[in-house]
Amino acid sequence: MANSQADAASRNWVAVVLAAGRGSRMGTSLPKVLHAVGGVSIIRRVLDSLSGAALSDVSIVRDDSGALPEALGLIYPYVVQSSPNGTGGALAAYLNESAPSTGHLLVINADLPLITSDFLTRLKDSHGFRPDVAVTFFTMQTSNDTNYGRILRFKDGNVAEIVEAGDPRHADAPAEGNAGVYALDLEWARSAMDRLPQHEDGEYYITDLVKLAVADGRGVETVSIDAEEAIGVNTLVDLAEAERAARRRTLEEFMLSGVTIVDPSSTYIDSTVTIAANTVIRPNTHITGASVIGAGCEIGPDTHIVESVIGERCVVRGSWLDEVTLEDGVSVGPFARLRPGTHIGREAHIGSFGEIKASRIGSRTAMGHFGYVGDADVGDDVNIGAGAVTCNYDGQEKHRTVVGDGAFIGSGSLLVAPVDVGGKAYTAAGAVVTRNVAAGTTVAGVPAEYISR
Repeated sequence: MANSQADAASRNWVAVVLAAGRGSRMGTSLPKVLHAVGGVSIIRRVLDSLSGAALSDVSIVRDDSGALPEALGLIYPYVVQSSPNGTGGALAAYLNESAPSTGHLLVINADLPLITSDFLTRLKDSHGFRPDVAVTFFTMQTSNDTNYGRILRFKDGNVAEIVEAGDPRHADAPAEGNAGVYALDLEWARSAMDRLPQHEDGEYYITDLVKLAVADGRGVETVSIDAEEAIGVNTLVDLAEAERAARRRTLEEFMLSGVTIVDPSSTYIDSTVTIAANTVIRPNTHITGASVIGAGCEIGPDTHIVESVIGERCVVRGSWLDEVTLEDGVSVGPFARLRPGTHIGREAHIGSFGEIKASRIGSRTAMGHFGYVGDADVGDDVNIGAGAVTCNYDGQEKHRTVVGDGAFIGSGSLLVAPVDVGGKAYTAAGAVVTRNVAAGTTVAGVPAEYISR
């Protein structure tokens, strides 16, 4: 029974994300960890990696601004670090509010957007392998001009301590850096917190736990991590570096799954996007948000797709789509703008300089040239001529236009909403339609009058 209880305790993991840093070096009003990398906030990426590593009991140490609960919601326990007294102070704030328990604690800085669940799992596995180990942490090779904490080792190769920038020994220390992720024996960590020294800047450093563990005769282990995984964001320069790395990862995943990226250097796709195989993405294309693109499409060049759903075998060239749905076989552009609330039916065509907003366009309908359709329901097999406009705004309110199946909207027609144009009706070029048009009839003139019934 005793051995069974010990085994259960060894498998007990909790995690804490240190997110109370002010991020003053970013120079922005947005909190550092809420900046996006690959379309996802930095802290959300960290939380997703923790979840992927089977770490579900996660707390967040934050400042007193309330920005993180507002952005992330209340699904995580929050601990407020009211005084900016360093990473050691942040850990102390968490331990003071958490219930005493045994097991293991994973501590991670919130500014590591490229850390993956695979590496976090490796850290857990390594730490849990030896019960005598108090601290296990990630290290990576770093350049000599960085401010990462450096690892000092004894002659036998064991870790002696971590020295931070500002310590006279930092400049001459080996280029082995501290990544800012730690696995701790939870019971030992509680006992060691009162012994953390306060530094000249008034802060307590979590890295001093390493030296304390060595002094206590407890094991200290390291796990090597790729330098890219350990990119920490402290400035907008760091943010751009992380963005480039995240973008490269995303594009490689797509290419390995059968998506052709013609020029990765000029293609920008968020990690939240889904693209099916056999689709081609041409240069200078941006696809963001939770966009979904089906198989066999051709997207770009010079195209922006935002929070949109694109069916199979669609072609979108040189256009901007924002919160749009395209059914299968639709062609768009070049130079079209489809605004939020637009739904285009199967095999429809939206050509050059067409703008559509909050409208449903039926299957096989064609709007081949410049024009505007707003707040409209357009049926199947409709022709919308060049320069046709739905006049949906009367200066105070928006009104809807309805066009029936098989109708023909002549070039330069103005449909003054609210108005219905019946199925297979015909509006002559330049007609100003101010009244409903019956199915199968033809209207012309200003204002439009029937010329055939």
